Amino acid sequence: EKLQYRQRVAPELFYGVYEADSLIGFVVATAADGETLVQESMSHHVHGGSSVCIHSVVVAASHRRRGIALAMLRAYVDAIAADRHRCGLAHRILLASKANLL
Repeated sequence: EKLQYRQRVAPELFYGVYEADSLIGFVVATAADGETLVQESMSHHVHGGSSVCIHSVVVAASHRRRGIALAMLRAYVDAIAADRHRCGLAHRILLASKANLL
C-alpha cells in the first residue's frame, strides 16, 4: 500500500532497472521539506520539496552482491540532478536505512 502511494504521488522519483523484460531492482523515494528525515517524511510526499527521501533500494535476490544497488543509486542521483523540470527544487537526497541492511 505504501509503495503504491509513493508511485502514484511521486512517479518522477521512481527508478527501475530491467534485464530483458524483468524488473531486477528499483529505487523508491518521495520529496519532503527540511534537511532531516522524520516520520512524516516517510509517509507523505511534498511536491517540490527541498529533500528527496529514498525509502527503498531493492535488488532481486538472484542479482544481489553484483554492485547493482550501488550502480542504481549513482544513476538515481545523476537522474535527479539532471531532471531540473520535475526535480529542480530538491537540494539534497536523504537515504533511510536499517543498520542491518548496510
